[in-house]
Amino acid sequence: MISYTLITGASGGIGEQIALLSAQRGKHLILVARNKQKLEQVASNLRDSYNVFVHCLDYDLSHPNSATEIYSLVQNNMWNVDVLINNAGYGLNGLFSSHSAEEENTMLQCNINSLVALCSLFSQPMIQRGKGGILNIASTAAYTGIPYLASYAASKAFVKNFSVALHAELKQFGVTVSCCCPGGTATNFFDRAKVDRSSMAVPLQSPEIVAFTALEGLESKKALTISGWYNAIMVFLTRILPYQINVYVSEQIFKPKNK
Repeated sequence: MISYTLITGASGGIGEQIALLSAQRGKHLILVARNKQKLEQVASNLRDSYNVFVHCLDYDLSHPNSATEIYSLVQNNMWNVDVLINNAGYGLNGLFSSHSAEEENTMLQCNINSLVALCSLFSQPMIQRGKGGILNIASTAAYTGIPYLASYAASKAFVKNFSVALHAELKQFGVTVSCCCPGGTATNFFDRAKVDRSSMAVPLQSPEIVAFTALEGLESKKALTISGWYNAIMVFLTRILPYQINVYVSEQIFKPKNK
C-alpha cells in the first residue's frame, strides 16, 4: 500500500517547502490549502520534478467540519497517511477588542480545533499500525503573551504544549509527535496578520530553513525544536527574564503603528 504525507497550509511558505523536501525524499503527498489554484501549481511542479503522487484537497481549516471531511475523503480513497503535518495557521494583529468574536473563533478553529481534530483522527490508524509521525508547526510566540497578537500567541502555546504531551503519550505506540517553533519567517503571515515588520530586531528566516529544521526534528524523534540560533536565544531569554519585560518588548514590536 502506498503511504502518504499529508500537509496542511501547503500552497505557500513553510508548508510548500515541507512538501518540496518531502517530495525530494520520495514521499507521496496529500496537500491541503484554501487556494486551489496555488495548490494545483505546487502539486504539478512536484509531480513533474520528483515523480511522486500528489493529491490536492482545497479545504479551509477555519471551517468546523473541515478536518472530519478531509479524513473521510482520505479514508474513502484508501490513502494511507503515515505522516501528518499540521502547518496551517494565521494571526490577527491589533487590539483584541477590535476583532469580532467570530473573527477570533474562526482563527482559533484553524489554529487549534482543526489541528486537534486532525491529530485525533489520523493518529488512530497510526496507533493500529504501530508506526507514524505527526509534525505540528507552532511558533516562538508560544513562549510569552504578545499584546496585539494575544489569541495567536495563546493558540501557539496550546499547540506547543499539546504536542509535547502527545509526544510522551504516543511514543509507546510507535508514533512520533514533534513540534517546531519558528520565529519570524519570510512568508505571507505578516501581510495577512497586518503586522509591520519594521520593528523586528532579528532577521526573518527563510521558509526553506524552517521546513528543514521541522522535518529533521520529526525524523530525529524530537518532541520540540526551535528553528534558528537567534530564536533559541530569544526563547531562552523569555525563560529567565521577568514576564513583564517579555510582554513589554513584544508590545513594542507588535503594536500597530497607527495606534
